[in-house]
Amino acid sequence: MAVQVHRYRFALFLAQFGDAHMKKSDKKSWDRLIYGLIYPGFLGSMLYELIPAPGDFNLAHFLTRDNFTRYFIILFYSLDYVHLYGDMDGVIKDPEKKRLSYFVVDIITCLGYVAAFISLKIPRYWPTFVVFGVVPCLFLFYKQRNPHDQKFFSLYGWGTALVLIYKGLCEEYPRIRVVDYGTLALLFVIANVLVYWYYVGWFYEKRAREYDENVLYPEKVATPCSSTS
Repeated sequence: MAVQVHRYRFALFLAQFGDAHMKKSDKKSWDRLIYGLIYPGFLGSMLYELIPAPGDFNLAHFLTRDNFTRYFIILFYSLDYVHLYGDMDGVIKDPEKKRLSYFVVDIITCLGYVAAFISLKIPRYWPTFVVFGVVPCLFLFYKQRNPHDQKFFSLYGWGTALVLIYKGLCEEYPRIRVVDYGTLALLFVIANVLVYWYYVGWFYEKRAREYDENVLYPEKVATPCSSTS
């Protein structure tokens, strides 16, 4: 059923996209494509990927360390989607106000989450470190106009950078490694989830949202025309 729904959405989008009036610069179309199709589609694919083959369907499968990492990747992905589709769409009611970098960064991060998720099947841990080490910098790229967000994501980015530096030092000096890379990847993703949960659940609402609404994306208030005598 879910696959049929996504196929229907995709066919509907293609029909709209093929209209003679559609343009590459039509941000409303890209908004529908990214947040109405790509984000929920990838989320559904990751959830489906967690379902084991019939012969492997047992509790031990769901309790593996790498699967826990994948659960937290899905949680981070969901938080990001809630923030984009809930918070930001509520603030930026007209997609035409969104800068091109807004869409580009969201596509890059979305693909990054999926790449990190898939790589854990091999398993390869370096994509997880790269994606969750760089994500705060990508967020900062299009949120830097808000001074509150700029401070938050700068600190967040420095924190993830320190983990990447530590990971690099472990490659050169294995003796300083206190846990294996799989466990470190899990802890790294959990830390990202906690920080971003704090941002979406409290910081943005209490500190940053007002600046977005009143300064960056204010609603135009219609003023009555003055009467002429």
